[in-house]
Amino acid sequence: MGIDGGADAAEALYRAMLDWFRALGVEPDLAHATGPGHRGQARFGTVHARLMKSGFGGIGSFELNLEGPHTYYNPNHDWDLAARCFGLGGDDPVAELDAKSTRAQLAEDSMLIPALAMIRAARPGHGWGMTDASHRLVAELEQRLRAPDEGYDETVQRAQSWRRGLLPSLEAWNFLSAAQLSAAVAGQALREWIASDARRGRLSDAGQGLSLWAIPLHELEAVYMDLWNAGLVYDPRRHAHGEPRQDDPARRGDDLPVLSPSSLDKRRRLLERLRAQEGNGPDRVDPVASLKEFFDGNTDEGSLAPNAQATGRPPLAQCRRILEDVRARDDVQDVLVAIRRWPDLDEAADRTRWPRSDTVYVLASCELETLAPCVERLVPDELTREIVSWREGSPDRPPGAPALAPGMTIFRLWWD
Repeated sequence: MGIDGGADAAEALYRAMLDWFRALGVEPDLAHATGPGHRGQARFGTVHARLMKSGFGGIGSFELNLEGPHTYYNPNHDWDLAARCFGLGGDDPVAELDAKSTRAQLAEDSMLIPALAMIRAARPGHGWGMTDASHRLVAELEQRLRAPDEGYDETVQRAQSWRRGLLPSLEAWNFLSAAQLSAAVAGQALREWIASDARRGRLSDAGQGLSLWAIPLHELEAVYMDLWNAGLVYDPRRHAHGEPRQDDPARRGDDLPVLSPSSLDKRRRLLERLRAQEGNGPDRVDPVASLKEFFDGNTDEGSLAPNAQATGRPPLAQCRRILEDVRARDDVQDVLVAIRRWPDLDEAADRTRWPRSDTVYVLASCELETLAPCVERLVPDELTREIVSWREGSPDRPPGAPALAPGMTIFRLWWD
């Protein structure tokens, strides 16, 4: 998107597209061009000869195709390839490669090399690459998250939102500008946010001022939701016309996090377990959740030590990594999150809120002085050694807690 629409760039882009076909061992069979001397779709040889003779000045669009019927003549090939460029001479020209073929997967040899060649030729401002699986996943998310009545003007604004440092969408491959990578996510620049967790994919140089962000398919939904909640993925309710609309949750003061379907399912399972283990009376002990139970699908920044957000508690994703690092120590049995209160599963006003915690337990055989540096970045108000017993049948043992292994001590992190 946002490619150079000049005649020289258009010709270089055309040649890069044609090289893609030839690198795959085939030639286009049909082509289409709009502009002086062109009459629309014709055999590739005809359109190619005209373009080479008259040049690309005044060309508004072109397309190269190798269509599926070739499989009838050559059953060993399942080609259905298209390369197109449109909007030349307009505000936001677009170029794309489209492969419905097992011979051109979203992989380095068949798609990344031609994509980088197109970037060198046309110097775009933004781009992405998708598979059927990634596109279906993102389409389902956007159908649920975005306003159902997004009109033409909003569609255009979304397509051009990369100019404002936003992400029009998110796919398996994302070619991002420096401005996009500088956008803030959970107190970090997007570039730093990506690099801080390997599950978020990897960045590499794509040339012409762009970086390629490749996201694993199994992490795409979680990454999308994190960036949606951070306001970085274009949403017409937030970003149309450059300011929030009246129905924007941020303007209404509605700070409910947005959860994906899989996250909602994880939340439901956790709440059902908490409800089943709920105690009564003033002496009830708060139940505990594993790190996986508490953090998987959780984008609610207020769910852990909400009062400490303003006093230095790291973003929720970073809290998870710190606690997982503690749990990975050889002298640690487990790390558990005590659930102080939780929303009613059927309460619409709390439909996406996560259970709240102000306490984390670390079951470890080390000394308190050894543990303290491992958790100091979480800025707990207290780190204490508990003297209660978690033996079987003990009233002090929280619901959901394991039996304490020999030699282990209970340490408690608490936030006011």
